[in-house]
Amino acid sequence: MDIRDRLWVMLALAGLLAGCGPKPAVEGPGVKVSRAALDAAVAERVRAVGPSNAVAVSADVVRREVVRELVVGERLRAKAKELGIADLDAACEAAWGRYKERFGGEEFFGRYLAKQGRTEEQLRREVADKVARQKVLEASAPPEKIEPTDGEIEAYYQGKMKERPTPREVRAEQVFVRFDGDADPSAQKKRELIDNARERLVAGEALDAVGEWLRGEMPAPKGEDPKMAPVVATTVTFIEGRSEQEIQRRVFQLEQGQVSEVLRGPLGLHVFKVVERQEPKRPSLDDAREEIRKRLRTQRFYDIKRALDAELGSTEGLTVR
Repeated sequence: MDIRDRLWVMLALAGLLAGCGPKPAVEGPGVKVSRAALDAAVAERVRAVGPSNAVAVSADVVRREVVRELVVGERLRAKAKELGIADLDAACEAAWGRYKERFGGEEFFGRYLAKQGRTEEQLRREVADKVARQKVLEASAPPEKIEPTDGEIEAYYQGKMKERPTPREVRAEQVFVRFDGDADPSAQKKRELIDNARERLVAGEALDAVGEWLRGEMPAPKGEDPKMAPVVATTVTFIEGRSEQEIQRRVFQLEQGQVSEVLRGPLGLHVFKVVERQEPKRPSLDDAREEIRKRLRTQRFYDIKRALDAELGSTEGLTVR
């Protein structure tokens, strides 16, 4: 056997040995996860969750969850590379730094991880995947790709808007007092407040002034979310067909400038003053053009997003060993 024959034999043996090496635990188009990486991620996840949740630490449950996360991450990075997205790693690191800053230090971050039964690597991967997904989506749906043509706008108008009038709308000022019924310790005071608020609206007092007075009479408890305040004064819009609630039906019966009686809703007591009514109308193409443009842009953006989500989560061609 001459030197060339020996060389061919050595190359063949090297190829056979390479083929006999450990196969990836997860493999498919744009995806290759080693057995060591998968086993380490699963073991770390089980340790983080602890023994208190038998379902969460089930090996099969954890393994499926980790496989899904790793596959999505691999595919996102492959997609980013395909789209020519630069500095993805730097963007992910910056986002991770901002995320950890919210906890005010390693001690508090560690407490959060322990309480949630999660690992730092898991959260880091989630933050990185969120950044990568956003960048991939932006690159997949640039403005020029989702911008409709004039012909598409006109076709949409002819098919979906020309013969369909817009629904009736009523814009109204609302005063609301949270009310839990007669068992509410402040029931009598709240009834008096809503009655007085109605009288002020009937007298023409501005909504902001009525709201300020109400909040002075019944402020939100200290330390409580202001959104949960017992009294609210705001402007709302009712669109015909969007709700079957009795309150909406009663508001649509009011004329412009008219104030409703005190109405009982699921969460409390309401008074409405109608400030604008818009009757049904058939918009012209020029009137509807910008609205149609926005609708078509949004529709195309979400079509691209749904296709991306399907691609990332697809099991087609994926082998899990």
